[in-house]
Amino acid sequence: MSYITPDDRVFTWTNYLKKYSVPTVEQVAVRGSLGDVRIPLVSLACGLVFAVLLGWLWQRRRAHKPLRVIGAGLVVAAIAAVAGWPYAGHVVARPAC
Repeated sequence: MSYITPDDRVFTWTNYLKKYSVPTVEQVAVRGSLGDVRIPLVSLACGLVFAVLLGWLWQRRRAHKPLRVIGAGLVVAAIAAVAGWPYAGHVVARPAC
């Protein structure tokens, strides 16, 4: 955008459509270019244990029973899931649509 004022009387314009070319559709190879996905089995197992303990904690909380052991188990499962993330993974080919 430009404005013409008494101090700036020159207006310049560039025609960007002068050398316009119509875009074309090209085929692109996708197979093999997506790589692999590593699923950390240790973290998945700890996440499953975490979910079970969380359900058990919820039931015991509703029954007004002690929660210390389950709470400690939740903390241990969460720490183990985070610590086990880089280890013992299963490699799966990344799915493509």
